[in-house]
Amino acid sequence: MDSSIWGILGIIVLGCGLYGLRGFGEIKKGGQPNLSMLIGQEYETAKPEVREEFLRKTAPVLLIFSLASTVYGVIDFVHCFVRSMPIADTAACIVFFIALIVFVVFTSKLRRSYFGKG
Repeated sequence: MDSSIWGILGIIVLGCGLYGLRGFGEIKKGGQPNLSMLIGQEYETAKPEVREEFLRKTAPVLLIFSLASTVYGVIDFVHCFVRSMPIADTAACIVFFIALIVFVVFTSKLRRSYFGKG
């Protein structure tokens, strides 16, 4: 077990994943989630029709990122505080970072096309 700073970071990643899953659920219900922390501040000030289209296009990648974050957070928590499992933790970390890069690239491209910013 490794109860270093990595365990705390795993808990933060888990929280981020749960926050994203909550936001994705709100998107699917037709609501307007507060996702400015994940997809940018300019989203909050956009026109409602632009926000809806932007949300519709970012929802799948938000789900993928949120699931990867949640799974990695749980695995890292178990690895750091319950039972050491370095191979599973490393594999989950790699998948998480790939999902993070895809999320950042995809939302940055959409942000530029919808809001003119990167």
